[in-house]
Amino acid sequence: MQDFFKNDFTQERWLKAAQKNAFALLGKQRFEHAAAFFLLAGKIRDALEVIINNLNDIQLALLIARLYEGDEQNLVNNILNREILSKPHSDPFYRSMAYWLLKDYEHSLNTLLHNDTFDRQQSIFIFYDYLKQHPLVVRAKQLIHEDSNNFSIERRLHFQTAYYYLKTGCPLLALEILAKLPANIILSNEIKILSSETTNNTTENIDWGQPSSNKIEDDELQLEWSDDEHEEKEKEIKQDIPIENKSIKQRFDTIGQYMKLICCLKIIVEEMATLATGFEVAGGQLR
Repeated sequence: MQDFFKNDFTQERWLKAAQKNAFALLGKQRFEHAAAFFLLAGKIRDALEVIINNLNDIQLALLIARLYEGDEQNLVNNILNREILSKPHSDPFYRSMAYWLLKDYEHSLNTLLHNDTFDRQQSIFIFYDYLKQHPLVVRAKQLIHEDSNNFSIERRLHFQTAYYYLKTGCPLLALEILAKLPANIILSNEIKILSSETTNNTTENIDWGQPSSNKIEDDELQLEWSDDEHEEKEKEIKQDIPIENKSIKQRFDTIGQYMKLICCLKIIVEEMATLATGFEVAGGQLR
C-alpha cells in the first residue's frame, strides 16, 4: 500500500489504477476507502455520490465539495438543491442553512415555521428569533416590501414554546417568550382607493355618441390679481389625488394575556414557596 501511494497520480496510468481500486472497494462495501480512492483518481462526483448515497453524510459531502471547488460553488449548490431542498429535508435546520448558503435569507427564516414532523419546537424558536433579528434578513424584507403572511404560524410557535417551558417548570422563560407577541391580533387589511369611484362617475357622464366638433369653447384671456383663487385650485387638485385608506382590523389577544397571567401566578407561587421554606429553615415565623 505504501509503494502504491508513492506513485505519481498525475499520470493517466496511476489514475486508472486508483479508479479500479475504488470500484473494487465498493464491491467489498468499504465505502470510506472507496470515496478516498475516487478522490485520488480525480473523480470528485463519484466520490460525492458514494458519500451521500452509501454513507448518508451530507455534511462530509459539502465539506469535500467546498474544499475541492474553492470559490466556485457549483457542486455545493447542486448538493443543496438536490439533497435538501428538492425532497425536502425533514430537519428544518438543514433547510434553513441550505437557503442561507444559497443567499436566500427570507426563505431561510420562513422555512423554520414549516416543521410539522419536528419535535423540538423550543430550539426552533431560539434559532428563528435569532435569524429574525439578523441584519441580512431584515435587509431582505426591506427590499421585497411585502408584509409577512406567517403571523398565525409564528404566533403558534410562540405558544408551543411557552407551553413547553411552562410544562418543564420555567414560567419566567415562558413569560419572556410571550412578551414578544403583540398585544393585538391583526385580522385583515383592507385598502380602498377613493379616487376610483370619482373617475368612474366622470366617465359615465360623458356622452361618447356626440362628435367632438359640437363643443366649441371660447378661449379668453383672464388675468388673476390675487392668490386666493390659485390656492383654491391647488386644494381641489390635492383632493383629486387618490388616497389609500388602510383600515386594519385588530382584536385583543385574550389567549396571550391569559397565558401571561398563568406565568405570573406560577412565578408568584414559586417565590412564596421558597420564601416559606427559607423561614422554616431559619426558624422564623410568617405572618
